[in-house]
Amino acid sequence: MSKTYLKVKIASLAAEARIIRNLEKRRRNVHRKKRPGVSIIFDDVWCGLNTHRRFELRTEARCAQLAYGFLRGRHYRVLENDPHWLKPPFSKRQPNLRRIAELVCKYAELDGKLVESYKTRNRPMREALVDDLDNWMKQEKAA
Repeated sequence: MSKTYLKVKIASLAAEARIIRNLEKRRRNVHRKKRPGVSIIFDDVWCGLNTHRRFELRTEARCAQLAYGFLRGRHYRVLENDPHWLKPPFSKRQPNLRRIAELVCKYAELDGKLVESYKTRNRPMREALVDDLDNWMKQEKAA
């Protein structure tokens, strides 16, 4: 597969988040009319949509964006200018390196130099990629 498919995945994740946000808003407005004074958090459908958007979609979109940036040769500090997971109170989670490595393996060009450089190593490509992604995140931004 190529980076274009990863770009399509990123766009579809963003569209899914927008759709869910609109459904949440609509559900909240209907809930206010039907049950005034009762919190929306007691609505199972709204809670399910909200949880899916906030925890599953956000995480997957972030991993996809970081994988795309890695494949394009961008520095991590350019993609996430101020990584909050490095500083207290650790408001953000560290990126899921295994998921990013899976996406890079899946969407890397099969005839590209990235895959060829990993074939020369003795370890599986995914394990080597996790180490390289860790080093990539620790690099300083180019001046």
